[in-house]
This record gives sequence, C-alpha cells and structure tokens, in this order.
Amino acid sequence: MAERNSPESTEVFSTYIKLPSRSEVTVDKLWKVLEVFSMENRPMDSKDLSEAPNSPSKSEAICSSILDYLRYLGFLEERAHEVETKRILKYEVVEETKELVYFLQTGRPEEASGEWTKILARHPLFSKGIKVEFFGKQCKGMAGSVTGLQDFLYRSDKGRLKPERYADGAKFLAELFSEAKLLDYKIESGQISITKEPIKTQVDEGKPSFYTPKPPSGSMDVLTETAKTGMTSVAFTVTVNIVVNENTPMELAEAILRYLREITEKKTAPA
Repeated sequence: MAERNSPESTEVFSTYIKLPSRSEVTVDKLWKVLEVFSMENRPMDSKDLSEAPNSPSKSEAICSSILDYLRYLGFLEERAHEVETKRILKYEVVEETKELVYFLQTGRPEEASGEWTKILARHPLFSKGIKVEFFGKQCKGMAGSVTGLQDFLYRSDKGRLKPERYADGAKFLAELFSEAKLLDYKIESGQISITKEPIKTQVDEGKPSFYTPKPPSGSMDVLTETAKTGMTSVAFTVTVNIVVNENTPMELAEAILRYLREITEKKTAPA
C-alpha cells in the first residue's frame, strides 16, 4: 500500500501501517525468501529471486511484492549495483538481519526465529500500530479480535480500499505477529491478544533461559495452602495449587486463600 504524497500523508496509516500489495504475499513466503538470501548470499532483485532455487515463486511480480514487504518490515534494503555498465537496484539484507541470515546458514532456525521476532517487535507496525494504537487505545489493553483489527485498519486508512483488503490484511498481520510469538491468535474464534514478554536470565553456565514474568503487584500466579487434621488416628496433608492468570477475578482467588487459611488455623488450634 503506497504512501500518499498529499497533505494527509502524515496520517497514522501512511506513516507506519502498510499491507502487502498482493494476497500471494504470505508469512511463510517472507521467511522462505530470507532462507533464499542465506543460501545465495548476494544482492538480488525480483528476477534473481524468481530464478533462484527454492524460491517461493517463479513470478517476478510476486517476488517483487515479497521483497518490497520485507524491505518495509526492516529486513532488506535497496541499493544500486553496477551490472553490465548499468545501475540496477537490488535488495540486500540490512545490518540488523545479518545475524538472522548467519543462523540460517549455520543450521540454527530457532535462533534465526528469535532474531526475526526482535526485528518485528521493534518495527512501528507492531510497537506503535498494533501494540499502542490498537490494543492500548482501541481495545483498552484487553484482548481484541481479527474483525476489530480489520475495523482499525479501515478507520486508519479512511476506508480507501475495498473491505476485503482490510479483512485479508488483518488476518495477515495476526498471523505475522503470532508466528513471531508477539501475539496469541486463536484462529477458530479470531481472538488476538498481546503475548506476555518473557524475561531473559542466565542459567546453566551462561546459556539463556526464559521464564514468565511475575504478575503485577496485587495478583498471584499460584496459591498454595496446606491443611492438616487434628485427629490422632488420621492425619493427612492436602496441598492445593490454584493457577491464577490475568483473567481470574482477584476476589475469587483471595476468597479461596482465606478459606484455606481458616481451615489450617482451625485444625491446628489447641483444643
């Protein structure tokens, strides 16, 4: 979706939200093109890509759209190259993408995927558009839906495209960021929500590990309480683990905890 050179070109949509120009541009094909760059290890244009082994498409037009969207997402850039005395624009990986390509070249797709996530997380499309404008303002920090995202795209663009473009674009963006583990996307219901950011810690002699961050003050991940009977003939210990997430009412969690504590106090109190 081209930016508009008009007084309205500073609008939200034209500044950081762009949808693929073709339905053939898919998340899988974006990744496959990066794999081709890792194997070819050279600048390429749409013709080069369409002729390369393992290219996701033999169509120059489709390859051009894929390359253009990877440029928009910040993985590639266009530079002029001398080819047979002619200056031709070709795509090459940017500095931030080189480590991703290196991991692909050395057979470490999981680490390459981690770099993919980092680059997408920094892009204004996610950091400003999806995270702040859509979830932060439109959804008020709550879970949203693909239909709601479609409406957000429509309103941001003042409805200049056909409705199906916004519908396809919303599904594409939901898939793009869910594949990068930045969104939780339930395809059946169409519900989308922001993925909780993991906290990185160093364990196992410097190897990275990830764990879920503690919830905000006033909430609990797990409530554990042990109740013991005061009967001399029968004694047992019951440990109850209650997993509480952001969707669990705190009143319910606190009521359960109070009840368990009361049981413990009654059973252990002297006669």
